[in-house]
Amino acid sequence: MEINENCVKQVKAYLEETLKINIDEEDARDLVECILKKYYALFWDKLQDVIFEHLHYFDSISRVYEHWRICNVIKTSKILTKVESIVALYHEDYDTLADKITDLLS
Repeated sequence: MEINENCVKQVKAYLEETLKINIDEEDARDLVECILKKYYALFWDKLQDVIFEHLHYFDSISRVYEHWRICNVIKTSKILTKVESIVALYHEDYDTLADKITDLLS
């Protein structure tokens, strides 16, 4: 399945806004591809790689706080469900989109 460029841009923008970190276009594309192929464990692994790449810019004490902050955001914001919703919208998978919206509302 071909990956929609607007989908990649929206996922990138959502993750940057939510996590307050910079994400490469290629990393965002990889995350979208993981969602499309339903490789959820790989999605979390790639997201963790992106986060640890971001943490290299901090000294040791700041790195611990920044990692704690990002983990709390991930825990409370239902990132996987929201990214799945964005991907479903741009790839016209309306059944999945309806399920994800229901999950977010409950």
